[in-house]
Amino acid sequence: MSFLSFNVKISCIGGDNLKRFRWMAIIVAMLMVCAGCSEKEKQPTPTDVTKQFLTAIQKQDETALKTSSQWNLASMKSLQMQDEDYIDGIDHELQKAAHDTMYGFQFTIKKETIKDKNAQVAIILKTKDIRNAVKKGMKEAEKKVEKLSKDKNFSDQKAQQEILTTLYTYIRDSKEEKEQTVTISLQQNDGVWIVKKENQELEKALLANGEELIQLIQ
Repeated sequence: MSFLSFNVKISCIGGDNLKRFRWMAIIVAMLMVCAGCSEKEKQPTPTDVTKQFLTAIQKQDETALKTSSQWNLASMKSLQMQDEDYIDGIDHELQKAAHDTMYGFQFTIKKETIKDKNAQVAIILKTKDIRNAVKKGMKEAEKKVEKLSKDKNFSDQKAQQEILTTLYTYIRDSKEEKEQTVTISLQQNDGVWIVKKENQELEKALLANGEELIQLIQ
């Protein structure tokens, strides 16, 4: 429909009908503007950002990590199996599976608290509890090494491989879990929520199994 024909049709509407048409047009225009404003102003909440941040760690998504937090990539990579971390002579798939068991996690949002431009999101963090698996694995490894040591061709290198293979197997197959409440801190920058770099409580919780492993095998 051309602009001219549209004007002609409008001019044919007289009196109350014309007023009603104009009011309807104004209302529609206002609704469209308001809808555009609400869509533009809507920003992710601290809970939304926390979910994005933790999911980025789980999926090792560097782009999403940068978008949702001030964490540097080194913090996330400390939870990943790097090429230089693999030990020669031990099955790589077994090492990766044990590592994923140790550092994998699930989370549930518990509570969101906002004060000015700072926010805290409490989560329930669920991870594997490897303590019993490591203790059982060490005992089993000791028995195997003692038995194999009777062979005159048995070496220290073979003993190390046997111990680590047994230990990694027990960790990979660990079924026990533990839960803890962890609070994640966020701040608002230019109207956008972002996870702070200083979240030592979360880092400590995510790295706990690695620390416990070192203590148990010493």
